[in-house]
Amino acid sequence: IKVIIFTDNINNGLHKLEYDDFYKEYQIQIEFIKTDNKYHDRYIIIDYKTGNEIIYHSGPSSKDIGGRIGSIMRTEYNYIYHGLIDNLLSNNDLILK
Repeated sequence: IKVIIFTDNINNGLHKLEYDDFYKEYQIQIEFIKTDNKYHDRYIIIDYKTGNEIIYHSGPSSKDIGGRIGSIMRTEYNYIYHGLIDNLLSNNDLILK
């Protein structure tokens, strides 16, 4: 499993200590990449650029799911998002503190 999280949100609770605890329990390597504060929407991307690719667009933040009404929708034309994703993949790594 390869997991990449694109974020700039390290000051609101995303810290190395929490990640290290998560990794000890689940042993899933997560890579963090900066978004350079250019993106607000949330996406879940599975099997990127493979025949099994699935992309979901999520309106609410994961911290708000269940507390307010929101939607997570599967996209129909994934190729539309490839430029956005490729752009994000070229950004610098985010180093947790």
